[in-house]
Parts: sequence; C-alpha cells; structure tokens
Amino acid sequence: MDRVGRKRSIAGLFLLGSGLLLMTGLQENIVGLLVVIMIYFTCATALYTCLYAQAGQNGPRSVAAFATATDFGMAVGPLIAWA
Repeated sequence: MDRVGRKRSIAGLFLLGSGLLLMTGLQENIVGLLVVIMIYFTCATALYTCLYAQAGQNGPRSVAAFATATDFGMAVGPLIAWA
C-alpha cells in the first residue's frame, strides 16, 4: 500500500474484491471456493484499513462521517438482503 499509494490501493482493492465476489459464483469445487473466499476477506480487510487511514488523514470530521456510514451500512445491509 505504501509503494502504490492509498488512492490507487483503494481503487485496486475495490476492483479485486468485485472480481473475487464474481469468482465465488463460478467455483465448482469447495477448495477453490475456500481459496477465493479467504483472498476476498484479506482484500476486504486491507480495503477497510486503507479507507480508515484515508479518513484519518482528512481529519476528525471525516473519521466521524466514515464511522457513521460504516455503522449505517452494517445495520441496513442485512435488512436489504432479507427484503
């Protein structure tokens, strides 16, 4: 992340995560599915870290807005999935 830069890392991690989610539907065996899911979770954790670091660099108001948006997404996401 440090060599590429935060903004490029965020864009790359979003693209990689999206591709990995698409690949989960194409997996025919359990081992391939587990590998893709493990890589996806690693990618998601790195993305979350980059986004929080970017918000921290922008100041406390940005961190508060990011935390609120994250909490709202975690609350509404399951409701949308079950609707």
